[in-house]
Amino acid sequence: MSGVPVAPVPLSLLTVTYPAEFGLQRVQARSVERFVDPDLLDSVVVVVNSSPALFRRHATELLDAYGALAPRVRVVHRDEVARLPRTTGWRSQQVLKLLAARSLHAERVVVLDSKNHFTNRLRPDHFTTLDGRPRVCLTDYRNHPLRPNVERVLRYVGLPPAAHLPRFSSTVTPAVLVPELVRDLVRDVEARSGRAFAHEFIARDLTEFPLYAAWMTANGLPTEEVYDTSLTRSATVWPRACGAADVDEAFTRADAGVPVVGVHRRALDRMQAPAVAALGAQWGRRGLVDDVGRAAESVLALRAEQRRAAFRQRLGETPLAVRARIRRVLTGSGPPGPPVAATPDPATS
Repeated sequence: MSGVPVAPVPLSLLTVTYPAEFGLQRVQARSVERFVDPDLLDSVVVVVNSSPALFRRHATELLDAYGALAPRVRVVHRDEVARLPRTTGWRSQQVLKLLAARSLHAERVVVLDSKNHFTNRLRPDHFTTLDGRPRVCLTDYRNHPLRPNVERVLRYVGLPPAAHLPRFSSTVTPAVLVPELVRDLVRDVEARSGRAFAHEFIARDLTEFPLYAAWMTANGLPTEEVYDTSLTRSATVWPRACGAADVDEAFTRADAGVPVVGVHRRALDRMQAPAVAALGAQWGRRGLVDDVGRAAESVLALRAEQRRAAFRQRLGETPLAVRARIRRVLTGSGPPGPPVAATPDPATS
């Protein structure tokens, strides 16, 4: 590559969301409207991993959250992307990211989770270099919690794990994908396995971004040749570290040049009052809540909505027989009867 600056490559933003994260998705939507120049965008796609009824109920409000950008946004149900076999929500989210990315026409797709939101103006060269190379950050997986996932994917494509674990593509969002390569990956997996990509992915217990990176390497396209490896990982407020100082530190990092912050759903659920106030102040400073003077109350309202959605989701996973017994106990109309195991729903995560 010459490195000569040219017009920035338009990006597609892709998020797979589900009901318990709709509130965070609206924060992301507002952040995209405020901090992403429309000239940098090819499209914005939100895939809703939920029942058709919940999709119909919430699709319009998710779309409206993008404000002036709404005409550039598509909110689609998961069935428009693929019919998935029954699996956990975490696994279905991963399959949907790859299968949705392959259908997009932009040269580069930035995959986000609902927990990610922009906090400062996105530079044209943040996710891609000015000569068009996508950026990635590399991670040492030798002592990483996801080492087994990465090893499994490396073995799946025929690569020796030991040679790649010290420097391998990150598993976290934001992640930049090349749709043309995703299409080739899906075709190759289907041709070699003899079954639909989603079925093979789930049966083999694969992981999305490591599979993409490992497949490229196995096919003569090492990450270091396709990507610029200088992307700095964005800060995330995780459930294990979600105090006020952790919140402020994440936003301080964003102000230093990494304009994306993640607030994990479970971190939001666990935050004590000082952390809620800190998050409200940070969101309010950036215009991500309606009333800056009541920013903490906005965070609490979002958390309450999230908890209600998570409860309804768990209730929806409970078989009808269990729900009937619960009603009998609550109304005093009969004994509870023996417990029945709940069946997991593909929209959970």
